Amino acid sequence: MVDAFLWAWVARDAESGLRLMSERLRSQVKDESWLRQFLVGLSNPHHQAFEVGRGRLKANNRYGFLVTLYEFHTGEHTGNKYQSTLEAVKEGQGWRVDHLPISADNP
Repeated sequence: MVDAFLWAWVARDAESGLRLMSERLRSQVKDESWLRQFLVGLSNPHHQAFEVGRGRLKANNRYGFLVTLYEFHTGEHTGNKYQSTLEAVKEGQGWRVDHLPISADNP
């Protein structure tokens, strides 16, 4: 599920990414357009790639994953990377993203 969410981020697929967010996260942010913007991003920099580290149990039905997000500015020789944590929580029968990682769109 974490991979699927971050692939949605790379592909700028807001619909797929939103379906993988927890109800708590969506109600906390209260601005679906901001959540869409996090997934779609800006035209420059663009979402390029990601790495996901091993998950760690944080609490009952909650895992944290160290993630690295890579973004690239058109015309530049190097990009930016952001290291932070993405959290997943079991919601009903499935897992959902409950805490977004840091990126240019979510400092």
